[in-house]
Amino acid sequence: MMLRFFSLSICFFITTTDMLHAQDEGTKLEVLKTWQPTVEACSSSTAETVSLDDLLQTPDVYQGKCVRTEGFFVAGALFIKERDIRREFPAQNEASADRRLGVYSGQEQSAKLRRASGKKVDVIGLVSHCASLRTEDTVMVMGYCHYTDGPVIGLALD
Repeated sequence: MMLRFFSLSICFFITTTDMLHAQDEGTKLEVLKTWQPTVEACSSSTAETVSLDDLLQTPDVYQGKCVRTEGFFVAGALFIKERDIRREFPAQNEASADRRLGVYSGQEQSAKLRRASGKKVDVIGLVSHCASLRTEDTVMVMGYCHYTDGPVIGLALD
């Protein structure tokens, strides 16, 4: 079942590259690189603290909510336990699917997270799902949702 969350689309800054044009319909198709919630949709002052384990057990409960959580970061995802990041291809491995949360962020936040790779990090963001990033106007979703599916978090700007 494909989840559709139209209300979330107005809460995000969406960055795209290389607009592609469908010649037969004249529609613009987008390549989605990343997204982040607006400050109004999610900030440190509005975030609810939730454990990553709870969030991953019931992601639909947190869909569209601004949360603060922590986990071990590697390969564009947060993991519940440190041992989870040691699996082969942890961000795409099916054995880890229910133990990770995909992460989308801006360039500065991405660089900071890459420097913290393998360590526990604290993040604030809006919870969503890869399915909500894929629309009829999106020809490709880059990053975490390019290779896998499941819950994701768009990191807050503050």
